Amino acid sequence: ALSLGVRMDNDILYLLEQWARWRWIGHGAARGFPSMTTFRQQLGSSVPSPQISDHLACAVDHAVAQVCQENERLGRVLCWYVLDRKSYRAIGRELGISHSSIGPMLRAAVGAVGEVLEG
Repeated sequence: ALSLGVRMDNDILYLLEQWARWRWIGHGAARGFPSMTTFRQQLGSSVPSPQISDHLACAVDHAVAQVCQENERLGRVLCWYVLDRKSYRAIGRELGISHSSIGPMLRAAVGAVGEVLEG
């Protein structure tokens, strides 16, 4: 399970985790990979089935896309963490910033997704 600290909205984190599974199990983009091999290796022998309806997953997908459009940097941090399962350190290296800056950025991104979903 994703964990970003006690201040994070656990419902939104849960939805993002389920959305990531939904994306990887054929509903969303393969994100440039020829197969799901990379994701399966990270999670074990099989990807658990997403516990999210297609309708709700599409709403989360739209919210993430909106966050990415409004703030590309926050969107990248969110997608690297949730979809690519990168660590704070790896994300910090990608952006050329301290890993300690990633937690607040993720909280902001998750909050922005929540705001879009709550509409």
